[in-house]
Amino acid sequence: MRTLFSIAVVVAVLATALLTVDGWYPLVAGAPSRPVPVATAKALLDRAVRHALAGRIDELCAMGDSPRSCQRSVADLGARRGVPRQPPRVLATEIILPNANNGGGTVLVVSGRRRDGTRYRTDFFVHDAGVYGFKPIDPVWWSGARLRSPAGSRAVLKGAAPRPSPSAPVPRRTERRG
Repeated sequence: MRTLFSIAVVVAVLATALLTVDGWYPLVAGAPSRPVPVATAKALLDRAVRHALAGRIDELCAMGDSPRSCQRSVADLGARRGVPRQPPRVLATEIILPNANNGGGTVLVVSGRRRDGTRYRTDFFVHDAGVYGFKPIDPVWWSGARLRSPAGSRAVLKGAAPRPSPSAPVPRRTERRG
């Protein structure tokens, strides 16, 4: 009986050790995710851009959390506006700090023009997907999707202009007539 108990303790300790190894730990409930390096987020954006511009939508959508949702988004946007002809411009890089709703990640705020000439501004959000590595939530970088985050959960990197809070008052534009 003591031997069985000792084996159970050893198995429990080894299982705990394995779960805390990098890559498994984020899958444990409540475990913090790893920070997403900005270079990694930019590399994922570059890959998403290459796939989209080459018409490889299946590969593009396989990058994200929900390939089926991505396919619908591309079909909807493609039917109306089309995949852009040019890569996006990165306007800002932001770090989303972990909070009660998510494990945080890195946002590249990108902009450009779609094929039909309409402008887009999208938050390309990359997070730690545990054993799946770093992944964009939605790789459709021309969708115009923006993130809403609770106050205080964003850290803007040096050199990037912070985005005004959605609850901040809109400054009034005054004109002088003379």
